[in-house]
Order: sequence, then structure tokens, then C-alpha cells
Amino acid sequence: MSVAKSKLSTHKFLGLFVAMLITVNSLFFTYSASAAKFSEAQKLKLNIKSCQSILNKSISFESVRASITSTDYTKLRLIYSQQAKFIDSFYYKTFGFVAAFMGPLRDEIWQVADRSADLNRVNKTTQDPIEIADLTYSLESSLAKIEFNLIEFANNCRALKGFKFRSDLFTEASLINLNKFTESFNCINYLKSFEFAPFVKEWGACTYEGSNVKVYSFASDKELKAFMASVFEYGITEANLVIKNLLIAAPDDLSKLDLIRFLVVK
Repeated sequence: MSVAKSKLSTHKFLGLFVAMLITVNSLFFTYSASAAKFSEAQKLKLNIKSCQSILNKSISFESVRASITSTDYTKLRLIYSQQAKFIDSFYYKTFGFVAAFMGPLRDEIWQVADRSADLNRVNKTTQDPIEIADLTYSLESSLAKIEFNLIEFANNCRALKGFKFRSDLFTEASLINLNKFTESFNCINYLKSFEFAPFVKEWGACTYEGSNVKVYSFASDKELKAFMASVFEYGITEANLVIKNLLIAAPDDLSKLDLIRFLVVK
């Protein structure tokens, strides 16, 4: 009896495995057939249009995300789901390296949406600290991968012949994460903060010559200006900061300002 069940389970597994392969292959051939319908010139045109739409949307998406606290998992799930669906709509409109990085970008955005939903559920039910820690780690990992894939996607878009890289919407600073920014002025041990900060895309702290330095990045010039207006009320001006494009370094020890500014702008 157990042998019969084992054989049945094996056959069932093989059947599901074959069905999965057929599904994957059919998707591959469907995509290949779809891609074959277009000339190289048409693919280039579609790639350029897709790049412009996705990069422009990424800026408005970051502006919305920056206004949501990092623990508001209901809202995070909603906006990440919307962003993933938007990118997914370009599945048959991207080709080559652009498509190669668009897919992973979309997948990691879905992962953040799913982990946000899981964290929302656990925090409202079991509040298991181990499960919360695991889910938070998974979410943070996907967020880092989103940043990597978005940078690679943008770089491949920039390589397209005829693509106009709109610096007012997606600046050079948008392609530099805070890890790289801190490295540019030898600030070590960068630690990303997950505390909410209005108008900020990402922020954290590092150590420069024994002194603590807070660093910030912004999705667009609009958010940067709003941030500067908010801190101006506390007597903080550009003179107290090192600003490069959409990045800010704010040392606790103001005597370090000129040294950091020299390293950042050189």
C-alpha cells in the first residue's frame, strides 16, 4: 500500500514538474514570438519609450514612498503593488539588457509588497519577534536589490541610441546610493536608518575621522528643497551642510565641513 502511494506521489510530482516546464517554455516561446514580430528599430523605439515611462514613474513613486513611515505596512504594500503592476505592463515592450534588468526590478518590488503584507499580518496577530526579524531582514534585502536593479536598468536605458536622459527627473545622484556617497569622502561604517524622515529617500550615519556624520539622499530636487525648508526653521542652512546634487552630508563636528566638502566636490 505504501509503495503504491509512493509511486502515485512520484507520478503526481513528475506530472506537476512536466506541467511547470510546459508552462515556462510556453511563456518563453510566447515572449520570443512576440519579440520576433518587431524589427530592431521598433525594439529600440519601444525600449526608449518604456525606459522613459518607468524612470519617470520611479521618481514620483519615490516621492510618495518618502512620505510614508517605514512601518506603515498597509500603505507600503499598496504603493509597491501598484509600482510592480505598472512595470509589469511593459513586459512585452522591453528587449535585451533593458528587459533583463526590468524583470528582476519588478520581482523585488513584488517581494517588498508581499513582505509588507506579511509584516502587517504578524504585527496585528502573533507579534512573534523572530518572525518579524526574519521578515524585516527579507524586506530590507529586497529594498537593496531594488536599488541595484534600478541603477542597472537606468544605466542600460542611458546606453540606448537616441535615449534622452532627463537629469531633471532622474539625476546622476539618483544612481548613487549612500554607501557610495560615504565612500567618496572616506566616511566609514555607514549604517542605514529605517526611522521615518520627511521628504527623505534614504538616510543614515557614518564615521569620518572619529566624528559622526548623518547622510541623506532625495528622490528629486522638490523633496530636497522641502527638506531644506523644514530644517531651516531650526537654524540649519546650506552653510552647515555639504550638498552634492541630491545628497547631503551633515557632520556633527562642523570643523569637518571644509574637509568633507573638498573630498565630495573634487
